[in-house]
Amino acid sequence: DMGQVSAPLSAMSSAVQSPKAPNSELQALILPPPPPPPPAPPKMDKLTPPAPLGAFPEVLPQEHAVPDGAPPDMHLEDGAEVLYVEEPGRPVSLHIYDVSREASIHRLNAALAHPSMPLKLGGIFHAGVEVDGMEWSYGRWIDAESGSGVIQIQPKTDPGHSFRQTVPLPPMKLSKPEFTQLIAELKLVYLGEDYDLLRRNCCHFADDLCQRIGVGKIPAWVYRLARIGARIDWVLKPAISTMGVASGSA
Repeated sequence: DMGQVSAPLSAMSSAVQSPKAPNSELQALILPPPPPPPPAPPKMDKLTPPAPLGAFPEVLPQEHAVPDGAPPDMHLEDGAEVLYVEEPGRPVSLHIYDVSREASIHRLNAALAHPSMPLKLGGIFHAGVEVDGMEWSYGRWIDAESGSGVIQIQPKTDPGHSFRQTVPLPPMKLSKPEFTQLIAELKLVYLGEDYDLLRRNCCHFADDLCQRIGVGKIPAWVYRLARIGARIDWVLKPAISTMGVASGSA
């Protein structure tokens, strides 16, 4: 009857309303399940804060030690990993000119060493070495202060000669301060008054400079005629001197 039905309903209602109801099965049927706990954040390695400007690098953990076979620009210094970034090699070019602007010189050089010829015999050339956007060369001109014959100009613009071609050379590993120091030393060595057309000219300077900066010798054909002329002159001078003495004593 109705009395028997209402009694269980009343008990169920009181169990739901009471927060301390012992009937956990009834709560599971009526209340939604609690949400699962959030996943734990991934484990992160402790990051080393950047050192202040001008501070020395901190000693890194052992796992950051330089492994075997590491590049040569990375090593440990006083226990700290220091990365040295080597300055990339800077391009070097040899600019070659026909000496003077005489058409006869141009024709001679074209016959003996045309730019398209794979084998060049030689010629009468002027040469300059370009480094860092400036061309360095040597001549008879004399600097008023130092007496040096070394000058710098914009590449391929020597006013006294006719530009003919450029020979690319290997990149230079010298740093800019080292190159500046080298040029200062060469200015004291290559004085304008010491210029000699056969034995100490612009091509000798270019060859010396290229070897000092580690890019090798310039092509031999550039100053081959000067070397041949110097040898002939070395042979002829004693003969001429002897002839002069003989004629004077006659």
